[in-house]
Amino acid sequence: SSGINAEYGGTRAGMATAMFRAVAWANENFDKVSVRTVVFHGEGDDICDIAGSRALVSAKPELVELVTYDYPYHSLMHLMPEDTKVVMGDFLDRINTICETSPMQRS
Repeated sequence: SSGINAEYGGTRAGMATAMFRAVAWANENFDKVSVRTVVFHGEGDDICDIAGSRALVSAKPELVELVTYDYPYHSLMHLMPEDTKVVMGDFLDRINTICETSPMQRS
């Protein structure tokens, strides 16, 4: 790629600013979580520290479940195909359980 963003990291700086804002918002709003939430996180994620996910669970343990993986990646969907299958299977299992136990499930 070319242009000023490629030469000076403008896109990366913009992404970092957006991430800092999102983290600040999340930290200020943990107490407002009111729906069941499942967070999937790689233990070795070097983009988003897993401590933030653990803090969310600590703030709302009755609503938030943390599912962790030994993978050192931020995007759990960009793993090896067999690992992606595991993550997607866990995701679908959690969603199905939430739907089955939701008071708003369809008749």
